[in-house]
This record gives sequence, structure tokens and C-alpha cells, in this order.
Amino acid sequence: MTGGLPGVLAEVGAGALLASAALVLFSRLVPLRFVHDPSSSHRALVWALVLASASMLLPALRTITPHHAVKVTAHALPPVAYGDPADADLSGLGYHVLCALGAGWSLAAALAAVVTGVSVVQLGLLIRRARPAPAIVGAALARCSASGLAKARRVLVSEDASVPFAAIPWAPVLVLPARFPDIFDGPALDLIVSHEAAHLERGDLWTTALVRTLCVLFPFNPFAAKVSDDIAFAREAAVDARVARRDPHGYGRLLVDVAAHARFDQVPRPVSMDDTALHRRIAMLTDESAKRSLSLAPLAITAMIFGVVALAAPSIFAMPGRPDGAAATTPSAGEAGGPFHRATPPSSYAACYQKGAGDPCSVPDFANGTCAVNPENGRLFCAPPPPPDAHRQPDGQAIGRVR
Repeated sequence: MTGGLPGVLAEVGAGALLASAALVLFSRLVPLRFVHDPSSSHRALVWALVLASASMLLPALRTITPHHAVKVTAHALPPVAYGDPADADLSGLGYHVLCALGAGWSLAAALAAVVTGVSVVQLGLLIRRARPAPAIVGAALARCSASGLAKARRVLVSEDASVPFAAIPWAPVLVLPARFPDIFDGPALDLIVSHEAAHLERGDLWTTALVRTLCVLFPFNPFAAKVSDDIAFAREAAVDARVARRDPHGYGRLLVDVAAHARFDQVPRPVSMDDTALHRRIAMLTDESAKRSLSLAPLAITAMIFGVVALAAPSIFAMPGRPDGAAATTPSAGEAGGPFHRATPPSSYAACYQKGAGDPCSVPDFANGTCAVNPENGRLFCAPPPPPDAHRQPDGQAIGRVR
């Protein structure tokens, strides 16, 4: 698809549809079950979101890959069911729908980006207002043996936070609620610090930033929100499995105590700590059955097939002809591939109905025409013969014409 801003919007609309369909398909291949290792489930879900987001580029890539154009018009219906072919072009209607979808997606994505930016600013202000952690937290840090703790630049406490969290991927900072050093004893603080250090060790700050960025491409999409929640749950469950190895039941009680102080109207919003998610996290901790890793092979194969089909499929929604009668370009019979320009009336399209390129045709304006493909919309139209005096040889004979 080309054609200035409308063409760009049509490509964006088509990309949004492909990405949404891909997200539904890919995420179905990553079930969150108790038999699967949560770490591998988290990795597979992130890849599903990444591959679905990359599907938005497929319409743009189609412009550099060969594919045929299939016109969906009223010609496919019985003759009595349609009138003027130019007035019943379903491909043109689909093109305009894609343009409208692309414009709507652009506005929604911009709004989603603003909302995400506001939450990032709020989080930055919360960290800026936080103060250094007291000595009891420092003692818990000293007892923590997790290697990820070495990545933390600062450890703070905040009156505005209701749950512990880690933030800023390039300069990690740990933030605990200001009341936690008074509420929890040393062993509980050790587990809290170990939990956040495990996030740093796994690189979860970077993957979380990537997920939040890619979710902007699915603005106000309830299925994308569900995938984001599933990613957050798998991430927390993976950290739970790592930290709770020594005392699963004690760690489960700590999760309940932390969730009791969580406030979902604050930034950052507590993740995977509502009643349903918390119950699943504790159930996974107490489940002693062996977990198997979730393979990425089905996801990779499906994504490859999806991309190949999307790139090779024929074009259906083509940009319609210009309403102002602007010129369409096609080679004339007497100019050896050189262009000529003419406005294409509806009768020229009707004259080539059920014919192929190169077949003879006639319209009320001229006879002895030839069916040719209009590059503007991929439809066959009746091109006029060259003028009688065009490109004559020195002996007066027209080039390409047979006596």
C-alpha cells in the first residue's frame, strides 16, 4: 500500500489487526500451568508479545516482497446483484476501513503512551522523595547472598509505597515501604530483600520495561492487558520459586502479610497480589511436583508460518482510484513501455470484465482497445489504442502495428 498519508494509515491499520491476531494466537501456545516451570513460561510469554508486536511491520515489509493483487469487487456476485463496478468495489471499501483503523490506533497509542509516561514520572517522583533505608534494612542486605544485590545502586524506604519494588533498569534502586522495618522482623526482611535481588539477578527490570513499551502498541486492548498480567504473574512466580526454596511455607505467609498492606490505588501498582493471583502463587510454592520447562519451538514455528503467510498472501484491500480523476499510468501499445495518462471512467473497467490482460476491448469512446492493469488499484481497464500518427517509421508505418 502506498499513497501518502492514507497509505501509511492503511498500513498501520493492517499492522494493528495482524499484531492483535498474532498476540491471540501466540499467547495460546504459552499455557500457564502448574506442570510448567514459571521461569520458562515467563520467557515464552515475553517472546510471544515481542513476536506479536513485530507483526505490525509485516504490511510495510510486503511493499518489498512480491505478491499478487486480488480484487474483491461486486463482480464476484451474480450480474443482477451488482450495478456499476466502480461503485461496488469492496476492496476500496476495505482500504478506507484500514485507513480509519490506522488513524484510530494512532490516537489510542498516543494516549496510551501518555498514560505510561505519566506513571513513569509518578514513579520517578516517588523515588526522589524516598529516603535512605535504616540500619535494620542494611543488616538484611549484608545477610543477603543473592548476586543480583550487587547491581543495586541505592536502597530506600518510602512513605508513598505500599509494596517493595525495584526500579530503573540502568541504575537499579530498591524501595521498601517505610513501615516495613517496624512491621517485619529480620528473617522476613531477609526474604523481602532476597526477592527484589532475585529480580535484579534475572534482569526483570529490563524485560518489564520492554513489556510496558510493547503494550503501548496494543492500546486499551483487554487481551493485551491479560497477557501483560500473565507475564507479571509468571515473573513473580519464578522469583518465588527461587527465593522460597529454604522455607516455602514461611515464604507463603510472608506473601500474605505483604499483600495485606498492598494498596492498588498507588504507584507502583502491586502486581500479582490480588486474591486469585496470590492464591495461585502460594499453591505453586506448596506444590512439590516436578516442573518441566516450556519449549519455545511451537511458538517459533507458528510465528514463522504466520509471517510467511502474511508476506506471501495476495493483496485484497487495494487503494482505490483517485476520486478527482487524476491520471493513472500504464504502458501504451505504441510506446514500448512508455507511460500515457488518462482518467479511467467506470465504463473502461466494465469493458474488461471477465477478460485478461492483453484481450481486446471496446468502450463508447473508442474501439480496438486493449485490457491493461491499472497500477493505481490493480484492476483491468480498457486502454485506448495509440494515435494513428504515433511513432511512425520513416516509411510512414506505425511502430508495432501490422498492416
